Amino acid sequence: MIRAFPNTNLRAMPHINSRIHVFKKNYASLSSMLLSSGVGFNHTTNMIDTHDEAWENYVKTDSNARLMQYRCWPLFKDWIEAFGKDRATGEHAADFVEAVNHTLNKTYIDDAQSFEDLETLNEDTECQVENMNVSQSLSSASESAKKVGSQKRKFEGNQYLMYELLGNYCKNMDSRLGEISIRIGVEYDMANAKKEVYAAINKVEGLTLHQKLFVADKLVKKTEDVYLLFSLPEAKQAEYIRMKLAGTM
Repeated sequence: MIRAFPNTNLRAMPHINSRIHVFKKNYASLSSMLLSSGVGFNHTTNMIDTHDEAWENYVKTDSNARLMQYRCWPLFKDWIEAFGKDRATGEHAADFVEAVNHTLNKTYIDDAQSFEDLETLNEDTECQVENMNVSQSLSSASESAKKVGSQKRKFEGNQYLMYELLGNYCKNMDSRLGEISIRIGVEYDMANAKKEVYAAINKVEGLTLHQKLFVADKLVKKTEDVYLLFSLPEAKQAEYIRMKLAGTM
């Protein structure tokens, strides 16, 4: 990551730590849903493969998954490798943050390049972290020393994987930062999104109440249509709504 962005002022707190929380939260949802009946993962398209009934049943138990169905998850394989054993519990998270801060602060203390654009891509600033129960205690000082050594090796391996994972993610996002819309990457709560959709439709002149309700119902059934509507400038939203009403899109 340092080689790819030699002038960055990226820090573990809040940039990397917040991104790791989002990674783990989404990984936990993906892992959980794949254990549910009728939900699978298409490794060719990197998208969730399911049917409406199975999906509706699953999201009742996982609110974080509401808007995940139509999104692409190209990093899922990397998350399995990085988080597979921790199961998104947050193990080693504090040590990792400390290590990243130490490395970056020591090498690039005078960097001035802003990384605010990356922060705007955060899908969530909260992380629901599960607590891992310790199944058995150590029986002797010798066993304790062995466990410490094992955890150290595991941390070093996870640290390397996280550097590689974040480096690849930053490279992929770098080409899009200049043109990206403020709404891309932001998750909408669908209950509020429905209100916003109708508010946008209500601004379109010349539509009857029947037409407004028809196109509103049509839009909110597809999450990607809602994303597209609100990614457009307000002046262009009316044309998009008319096209959806006419069935030309």
